[in-house]
Amino acid sequence: MSSVTSLINDLKAEEIPWSRLLSAYGTAEDFPKYIKYLENAETALEAVHSLGSDIEHQSTMFPCTPFALIFLVRARKKYSHEDTDTAKAICDELDEMFGFFGKVIEEYGSISYDEAHEDIMDMLKEEYLIPEDMSDDVFDDDEMLEQLMSDRQFYSCYYYSGLVLKEII
Repeated sequence: MSSVTSLINDLKAEEIPWSRLLSAYGTAEDFPKYIKYLENAETALEAVHSLGSDIEHQSTMFPCTPFALIFLVRARKKYSHEDTDTAKAICDELDEMFGFFGKVIEEYGSISYDEAHEDIMDMLKEEYLIPEDMSDDVFDDDEMLEQLMSDRQFYSCYYYSGLVLKEII
């Protein structure tokens, strides 16, 4: 089983097939750009806002969510050690986001998390990824979306997002 702590410390954005993961508004294909923006205090706030709006919508979390949260938690840890107004604003924004996501996860407390994947990296198995040759029609295909967001994948979005958030508390 992959340790969430080790993923927060070591996972590289290139290891995630972002363009094949569902987000609130399609795929997560732009996430590597935003993750890069998180590294610079001048662009980090923009990245926080962009990622935050794409990883949760109306209390729904997506397969990209726990992976994006890994990089957001990493950014929170980084900026918490800087003593600038910009770093404080980034941390404040992230704290607010994490608090909201924590409440969303609590709301889903009755979900059978026992049915989540055994390992966060199982969420990246081929059967849960958007097909490489996808067209925009995939988002209008309820059967395809149900396959990509099976109950196990759905539970895993919340379960592993919760585990990632526990790393920052």
